[in-house]
Amino acid sequence: MQIRKFYASNLPAAIRDVRRTLGPDAVILSTRNLSSQDAAVIVNGGRATVEVTAAREPAEAAPPKPVASRRLGNRADKGAQDEARQHAARQASLRSQ
Repeated sequence: MQIRKFYASNLPAAIRDVRRTLGPDAVILSTRNLSSQDAAVIVNGGRATVEVTAAREPAEAAPPKPVASRRLGNRADKGAQDEARQHAARQASLRSQ
């Protein structure tokens, strides 16, 4: 997971930067208003007042495989078996023609 902090003068500008840099699938992890006691962060010639921490998954990471419960797994297996039987029957009828 790629995590990065963004600083901007307001929240909409920070979120625009997040989307532009990390893409539309980025997730906002936290936002924070910077106080005058925080170290001054200069962004685009002005002082940043917002800090946004965002993350995204790397593109090459495969999504996790869903794990079906026993109850759902049995129904899913039965449905797949029914589809396989129907497909085999269609194939057999096409061959016999």
